Amino acid sequence: MWKEIKDDKGRTYYYDTVNKKSQWERPAELVKPVTADKEPVLPKDWKSAKTKEGKVYYYNVKTKKSQWDIPKETESKVETVVKPEAKAATVEKKDTTSADDDENKYGSKSVLMKVKTTSKDEAEPLFMAMLKEYNVDATWSFSRIIHELATKDARYWLVDNDPLWKQQMFNKYLDNRTEEQLLKEHSEINKFQNAFKEMLKGKSSEIDYSTTWNNAKRLISSEPIYSHSVVSEQEKKKCYDEYIMELRQQYEQEHHKLKEQALIELRGYLQSIIHVDQDEIPPSWHTMCNQYLFDKNKRYMANKHFVILTREDVLKEYIVLVQQIDARIVQNLHQIESENYSRDRYARDKFKELLKHGIPNLVIRATTKWSDIYPLIKGESAFLNLVGRRGSTPIDLFLDLVEEKYIIVCGLRSIGQQVLIDTQFEWSTDDNINTNGITQILRQNVQFKDVDDLDLEIVVKEIIKARKDMLQEQKAQELYHEKQSRHAFKEMLMNHYIRMNSTPASTWEESQHLFKGTMELMQLTDNTVRESIYNEVRQMIIDQKPHNTETTTTRGKKRPLEPTIALDY
Repeated sequence: MWKEIKDDKGRTYYYDTVNKKSQWERPAELVKPVTADKEPVLPKDWKSAKTKEGKVYYYNVKTKKSQWDIPKETESKVETVVKPEAKAATVEKKDTTSADDDENKYGSKSVLMKVKTTSKDEAEPLFMAMLKEYNVDATWSFSRIIHELATKDARYWLVDNDPLWKQQMFNKYLDNRTEEQLLKEHSEINKFQNAFKEMLKGKSSEIDYSTTWNNAKRLISSEPIYSHSVVSEQEKKKCYDEYIMELRQQYEQEHHKLKEQALIELRGYLQSIIHVDQDEIPPSWHTMCNQYLFDKNKRYMANKHFVILTREDVLKEYIVLVQQIDARIVQNLHQIESENYSRDRYARDKFKELLKHGIPNLVIRATTKWSDIYPLIKGESAFLNLVGRRGSTPIDLFLDLVEEKYIIVCGLRSIGQQVLIDTQFEWSTDDNINTNGITQILRQNVQFKDVDDLDLEIVVKEIIKARKDMLQEQKAQELYHEKQSRHAFKEMLMNHYIRMNSTPASTWEESQHLFKGTMELMQLTDNTVRESIYNEVRQMIIDQKPHNTETTTTRGKKRPLEPTIALDY
């Protein structure tokens, strides 16, 4: 059996109590002709109207007279008006069936269809008892009451077709809950949170992850779970924040998923332009922006997923591809270097062999120069193969060999110096005499029997050079010590006469007894030098003495007295 019902927003829908179905369209069973009420036919010049309160009155348009009673000579006239909805019914029926006949025809044994309506005053306690029995609390919405209780309990239909009154009873029930019910609701935080979030989900078109709590309160202020709940405002806000966090996480996950898909497609798009597996130089970022990316390229703009990407995202993917190309080039260079390393080493070994044994009548010694051997090796393949390679150059390898020879010479020089000390060799001022004498002594020594004449000549020259360097160093040390002694003696004389505030005697012989036994005097052994320094110091002291020997008085802070002023104390 179909019933016409209005929801909490005043919209009419139809519910089948037998099949438990609901729909917005009027069922065919309810479509029937409707007759209008009998309207009176007023006399000429009379009209009817209604007050603001809906009460009908009558007035004459000519006489401007109005009255509550129907004018005399009024006739009754019945006009049958068929509502548009009735046109869909079977109009072939000539006899209009009553509502009771329809009910018998489509009758149902359901208790809900046999509810006898009562007055609102009588229905109120029964409606309240129904809400209490079903444990209705602030977590319920009025829509839930319609969908759940309207199909279960006949007390819902005690007052029919007045959803506004039922909404008022629901709010009144929530306002008049007992303390026990309030405490129970307060303790069921989880139940409240679930119901509160369900209510927020119903507002998904108005509340999203960016909606603030203050704006949300305005949108849900009329919801019973918000306005009638005993849960504190802080707890409501906490629950709202959790819901918003869930929305934000859901949005971020969806955004991340879409972005990952867009990045995958972007990589394929960029790789169709930048060939990573080739040695071509990739287009610059400026070129990419002007020709292949963003609004400069129709193919790029045709991909709807690219809208979610920022310029920074695209730039990062571009950099990754360029870095891959760079890494591949570096890897290839390392591979080439690895292959060339063995070739470079082989070329160096061949050149070293050339320097040691490959040039006829050429023996590289400690004194050999590059200009001596270059004309001999410049056409050799071992030299030409080494030129231009990484690592040691031909000159470097040549100098290394010369340095090895010089180290050997230095060792022989040390041995030769010890031999000369053991034989008590007497040095001459003539280098030729020293050279012949040293050569003869070393040639007789067993340690030099394998040294050829040219190397022995180099060793002898090094020994003579080392002795000259030693003598020069000794002379420099003597000059330095003499200079230090002169300076110390001069400082000693100056300090003495300044401290004594006296003028030196005219000759050194008259004053030398004053400094007898001093260290400065003993270190400076040459008496002529002593006398020269003494005269220099004496002249300096005389020059420092003031020419005006008259005693000068310094003016004090007090004003000097006149010589004629006589003091009375």
